[in-house]
Amino acid sequence: MPFELDLRTVSFLLSLFSMVFSICLLALQVQAKQWPEIKIVSLGFAIIAVANAFTSLRGYIPPWLSIYLANTLVCLGSSVIFYATPYSEKPTYAPSPNSYFLSPWLRFFLSITQHLSLQQTPESLSSVAI
Repeated sequence: MPFELDLRTVSFLLSLFSMVFSICLLALQVQAKQWPEIKIVSLGFAIIAVANAFTSLRGYIPPWLSIYLANTLVCLGSSVIFYATPYSEKPTYAPSPNSYFLSPWLRFFLSITQHLSLQQTPESLSSVAI
């Protein structure tokens, strides 16, 4: 008998672990005040936790919430983590708040998600994985 994982279970566990990681990063921020980026990375993981919670509720909440908003939040959380990750030296510029929302790959991902959802029936949307 093959071992199968349910998408809702995996999404719920991912949400739980992301939230725990976010809380641990906030606790670390209290000790390591010299790294202000930790707060921003923690925010990114909290956004991803909310997105995975929406995904785990697929079928119980409207599809625009469990598919579109969840995928958008995953992209937003990943962007926040990417822009907050420190490099070997500090950048000479600060990314604008619009760069989180207007990044080209985010727009591309949203257009692909919309295109795929328009081609499928509501019954087959449950098989689309994030």
